[in-house]
Amino acid sequence: MQATEKKKGVLVVDDSAFMRKVLSEIISSSDEFALIDTASNGEDALAKLRQHGDSVELVTLDVEMPRMDGLSCLRQMMAESPRRVVMVSSLTTEGAAETIEALEAGAIDFLAKPGGNAISLNFKESSTELLRILRSAAMSRIPARGETIRRPAPRARVETISPVRAAASAVGAASRIVAVASSTGGPKALASFIPQLPDKFRAAMLVVQHMPATFTKLLAERLDKSSAIRVKEAEEGDVLEAGTCLIAPGGFHTEVTPSLSIHLTKDPPVGGLRPCADITFRTLANAAGSHVMGVVLTGMGSDGTEGCKALRAKGAQVVLAESRQTATIWGMPRSVVEHGVADREVPIDDMAAAVVEALGRI
Repeated sequence: MQATEKKKGVLVVDDSAFMRKVLSEIISSSDEFALIDTASNGEDALAKLRQHGDSVELVTLDVEMPRMDGLSCLRQMMAESPRRVVMVSSLTTEGAAETIEALEAGAIDFLAKPGGNAISLNFKESSTELLRILRSAAMSRIPARGETIRRPAPRARVETISPVRAAASAVGAASRIVAVASSTGGPKALASFIPQLPDKFRAAMLVVQHMPATFTKLLAERLDKSSAIRVKEAEEGDVLEAGTCLIAPGGFHTEVTPSLSIHLTKDPPVGGLRPCADITFRTLANAAGSHVMGVVLTGMGSDGTEGCKALRAKGAQVVLAESRQTATIWGMPRSVVEHGVADREVPIDDMAAAVVEALGRI
């Protein structure tokens, strides 16, 4: 099979013959993508990539496979001949954990399936979601060969509370807050950014990452293990505290009350998003105004732009956007830049230093 000039060629990799058939049918029915081939495991996939060369522009890659699993295949692929990869993951805890690791290793996005072959139960809905994800992935920056996350050397977490954090804790909230929005490519960006923050980070952080609930919890746990600051999934009633990063839970909008505590809602999605960064940023603007700085990382669309405008209107002095050179998809950061809201663009490896420096001006 050969892709037409107008269509993006896709390799489908899954150990289930049924899943290969379902995904292949969805791709073949599209006017945007062409099925190049299928593979039943990681070793087969690498061989097919060598066979078809540049005609394969996108890969759907199952997480759990025999002989060579998806994560091992992804790592070898990124070392040899990087492609835009979409992981196909179950919503089990184990599947979600491996998917997050794959996103850090270079996968662009993932398609979550409830389990087994359940994707076939609603073919139309599954088709729409897969094609949306492939469309987004096709617009992404291809990782450079051997591109890896720059992680700091492991550091012991300092348990003694700094004077600033002690003062904030005494009144139940932080004096300065960093609000972060990220979407496609976000887990990799966050894994490059948050572990670089110092153990005496003198601000609270609230991250809105577009992911399902199981994934945001595991993302927080993974970041917590690699960071000097504390990272956890936000819960109802949590208070924003210096030295702690909260990750907005998937499936909920995360609002911030005037007392800087977390309030979760099941209000309707905004632009298909729940959590939506604009909602979080607007409530932060009303609660803390000039004490908040905005950071907008990789992602499709414009979520975060209206929120950053609200922050500016309430006196926020700093908004940073991830640079086009490092963003997996320069959509959300581009929007804040083109709307004149961002102060400057910052490569993701320099974001932690830029945030720490900017906090000195708030």
